[in-house]
Amino acid sequence: MSRRAVASGVAGVLIATLGTILQLGGGAAPTASAHGETNVTGCQVKSTLGGRITWHHFTRPHAPCELGTSSAQDVHIRNEMIRLIDDTPAPAAGADPVIIRGAFLAIREPAVVDALKRAHDRGVTVRFTFTYDTPQLGDKSFYRAFGGRRCGEFKPLGGSSPLYSPDDDGDGTLSEGRWGCNSDHTSGIAHTKAMTFSKTKDPEGVVRPWVVWTGSHNAAQSHGGSGGYNNSMTSYNDQALYGDHENYDGLGVYNILRQMYNNADEPIGAPRRLKGWVDYYVPDERGTVNGLSANIIASPEAQTDFIVGRLNLWQPNGNCEVRVQQAVFRRAEIAEKLVQMSNAGCRVWVMAGTYTPSIVDILKRAAGAMSIREMPRVHDKSFLVQGNRKSGGSVSYQVYAGSHNLNVPSLRQNDEFFVMLTPEGDTHPVYNAYNAHFGPHGPWGQCTVDNSANGCQIYR
Repeated sequence: MSRRAVASGVAGVLIATLGTILQLGGGAAPTASAHGETNVTGCQVKSTLGGRITWHHFTRPHAPCELGTSSAQDVHIRNEMIRLIDDTPAPAAGADPVIIRGAFLAIREPAVVDALKRAHDRGVTVRFTFTYDTPQLGDKSFYRAFGGRRCGEFKPLGGSSPLYSPDDDGDGTLSEGRWGCNSDHTSGIAHTKAMTFSKTKDPEGVVRPWVVWTGSHNAAQSHGGSGGYNNSMTSYNDQALYGDHENYDGLGVYNILRQMYNNADEPIGAPRRLKGWVDYYVPDERGTVNGLSANIIASPEAQTDFIVGRLNLWQPNGNCEVRVQQAVFRRAEIAEKLVQMSNAGCRVWVMAGTYTPSIVDILKRAAGAMSIREMPRVHDKSFLVQGNRKSGGSVSYQVYAGSHNLNVPSLRQNDEFFVMLTPEGDTHPVYNAYNAHFGPHGPWGQCTVDNSANGCQIYR
């Protein structure tokens, strides 16, 4: 595939846009912490969205915020997850239960598993679902301890292996398993990365209710977790986003995670408890959460393309800038939309961990400002858009994040969260933080020339 350097005009726009952020670089050496906090610039930001406190954390393997067991492992988000779990208080005698819910592709960080066990042991109600097995769970004491459940229909591999794998009919093959929880698509998986806490402390030590954590981090040591570029958002005291303990069909993250748990196997290897959906997202009825700090769409969606739909809300003019930071980019519809926006005046930067070659070919057709790069350790699933909305008003700044890759399974097959952070105006610290994670503190700043050492490829 042919490549060429970024056109000087586009490079100039990038430098001008990121110039003020570059001044924030540097900072002290990473500090080891068990509390998800660090003194390193660009690793976290606290802000208010929709009147609710939010914290945003980032990992970057080239310059870790908090060093892991290797020089290329950043445990910053992992440590924040552990802090949230450890700071969840035990319920008082006679009081309502304190509840942690979660749904992950897998949890393969032993320290996170241990934190969940500690929470259970002090009386917290813990309810988690997974798609893939977690080797650290060993003899399944983790599941037995607090009712952790596997999504889909799973059978033991047999022999001495402690692992379980998807196998609907017991013939020893894995291809036909339904791997989702709410998704009942035959090729779907539960790819969600989310937790809710009925109450826990924020990073400053204040106990707050209705806490929602979402992100791209799998609680793993690979590039999907501490070994890659990732982000997370934690919202505090946002009951509309959190949901309702009493209403099973409530429109909140807690309610979606509860449905996932009730749709999972119990016990492991048993049939699904409830029937899932191949079209889970129905606006204002199912799979849609309208909070104050963020709105969330939960896949699978069989009818519309809500990614292109969100990009359609923006006016492609001289105020428009779009930054894409995605683990996987394989959907031509989104590539065509970005080209259309570029041709109409938007400045577009695209960074992905991997592309389908045809996607790069589509993006390179743009006649407008378009830069395209690749770094294999990118695991974020984010868009950053600034500009005017077609509905009118001044320039606004919005971050889209969550677990949703730019591929067909994320839209049509999987359990996923597409998280739309509440837009910001003239003052936009959250947008700036994600922009820094994209640029000077992130993969774009590390991918300035083709480099086989870090996998950087510049296509345009």
